[in-house]
Amino acid sequence: HDTTNIDYSIYAARFDGYFNNGIGFATGVQKFSDGDGQGATLGAWGGFPYLANGLIYHFFEAGSLRNTTSYKLQGSYDFSTVGIENLKLSVRYTYFALDQEYSIASNGRPQDRMEFMGFFLEYEFLDGAYMTLKFEHQNTKEEPASHALHLIGGFHF
Repeated sequence: HDTTNIDYSIYAARFDGYFNNGIGFATGVQKFSDGDGQGATLGAWGGFPYLANGLIYHFFEAGSLRNTTSYKLQGSYDFSTVGIENLKLSVRYTYFALDQEYSIASNGRPQDRMEFMGFFLEYEFLDGAYMTLKFEHQNTKEEPASHALHLIGGFHF
């Protein structure tokens, strides 16, 4: 788009870990600058580096991520440690502290937060086949809450 000045930055830090007992964790913080043009790119589609903090959604429910900070906390468990091979469960919570000056809801009111909570279940079988189930509840200030469900299957060659 030749009339949009894309002038913003994203800074992110992650700290993830996994233990031999099957328990894992993932944390993250991300800061979006307040420069112009944030809404002119689609980060979920590779428009700029973006660590997906939601399991399904990215940020399209918020009016804008300009000057936003997001925080992610995830716990996971690999069930192979208790004899159920190739089954993994993750639970994630993400909080976006939206800047009310930039993030405006569809009703014209400012938004100060967006929250995601969900789980991700993955099972692998038959030497390459897999099934994943993702569920996520999304709640954004001044917008109706929504739920999403993804069921995906495939085969790794």
